[in-house]
Amino acid sequence: MAKKLRKVTTPPRLLLLELLIPWVAMGLATLLGVYLGFGDIAITVFALACALTTTVIVRFWEQRRRRVLARNLKT
Repeated sequence: MAKKLRKVTTPPRLLLLELLIPWVAMGLATLLGVYLGFGDIAITVFALACALTTTVIVRFWEQRRRRVLARNLKT
């Protein structure tokens, strides 16, 4: 049976990363869409897709980092 890892609390920095990075990505995607001449709906969909993708990437990256930290604390 696998051992339970100790739960590590979420630092406030993660909240900043989860909020700031997707907003920056969404803004850059919007500027790129305007520059390329896309329509309103296409720009909105593209910007939201970029924000969702960056949110998922940040969460997976932070989860992996916390798992490594918990593993190192255990040993």
